Amino acid sequence: MANPLRAVTVFPSIAVMQGMRGPLIAEYGTALDRPVLFRFAVNNEEHDNDWTAIQGSGGGAGRWLDVPEVDKGADLVDGNQTIYVGGKRCRTLPVATLTQDSALRLGTTNAREGHTVLITRLDVGSFTFTITDNGAATLAVMPVSARSWFLGYYNGTNWTHRASGLML
Repeated sequence: MANPLRAVTVFPSIAVMQGMRGPLIAEYGTALDRPVLFRFAVNNEEHDNDWTAIQGSGGGAGRWLDVPEVDKGADLVDGNQTIYVGGKRCRTLPVATLTQDSALRLGTTNAREGHTVLITRLDVGSFTFTITDNGAATLAVMPVSARSWFLGYYNGTNWTHRASGLML
């Protein structure tokens, strides 16, 4: 028998989600003080961090996990920088941005296993753009004078290279 369709449960706050018993089956919910979609993952043991993983008080074993949505964050800038992404995020290096070789470090704050980030380079200047994980290991180097893209995957410990390539 297929799982029946149910409406999303609306909770007054994250604190209420933490104080209630977890359901016995996968359900969806949202909190008025943080209006994003959560899915109850049965038997999940992720640490309750009040942001991407919420643990109920008793009831079914598991956690409320945020459902990642595609989100285009702020454009990337010239120079070395660190970004902290979680969920399914997209970032773009616009045309005519680079004035020097630059590096982008993918921080791990707010990232959860399974999260992805898509970096696109539209700049075709004479400078490289290097993407590194949180420990500064090189994941990809976007070459000079080429529009390119990089897809990173968070494996629960650090960001990894999932795919990359050049754009026509």
